[in-house]
Amino acid sequence: MSSISPVQGSYQGSQVASSQSGALDQSAFLKLLVTQLANQDPLNPMDNQEFAAQLAQYSSLEQLTKVNTNLESSQSLNESMALAMQSSMASNLIGREIVAVDDRLVLDGEDSVIHWESDGEASRLTVRVLSELGVTVHEFEADVSGEDSLVWDGRVDGVPLPEGTYTLQLEARDSAGAELAVRPMLQGVVESVRYLLGEAWLMVDGLDIGLGQVGEVRAAGESNSTGATGWQLVEDDGTGW
Repeated sequence: MSSISPVQGSYQGSQVASSQSGALDQSAFLKLLVTQLANQDPLNPMDNQEFAAQLAQYSSLEQLTKVNTNLESSQSLNESMALAMQSSMASNLIGREIVAVDDRLVLDGEDSVIHWESDGEASRLTVRVLSELGVTVHEFEADVSGEDSLVWDGRVDGVPLPEGTYTLQLEARDSAGAELAVRPMLQGVVESVRYLLGEAWLMVDGLDIGLGQVGEVRAAGESNSTGATGWQLVEDDGTGW
């Protein structure tokens, strides 16, 4: 009578399965173990210690699978909770005035207020206005002692720049001439909230502002100690500011 050749050990079987699928999942491991038991030689059964070792491997694989499933569920839950909190925070900001880190400036034919934040009291401020293509379309300096905002009429040599969104580059110096770290800020009332790729964006003057950009929230119409107008720049006879 021909004998049935025993199936090779679990380690070799695992190597074959892993080489074909890239990983041995829980179901494949169990099928491999059952197949091995069904085809073992009755006259030379699997060693008890080897069988116990394979059961231990199966148990470990099952526990790891459960842990991975729980982690994925927990991550999904955390993401859902974060989105819900983000949505609630964003919705509560509608109608409120915010101050956010942003280097964009919208020109609409009216005077525009340029806001900034520096690590010291700025005395002189250099403002560069760049187009959407990154080209400098205007540059001027202003005496801004004790202020953190100024009003600009959006004109160059008396001619208003085309309406649209521009980018600001600022350089600040204190009264001693030392350069200060400075960054442009955007101030405005949140008009609405929109959602893009699972993130909430605040709409201010037609611009998308991320929640992470917001540094201050105020009641609508509230201004800081320097007032909302800051310094008014008046263009001279064409020789500059």
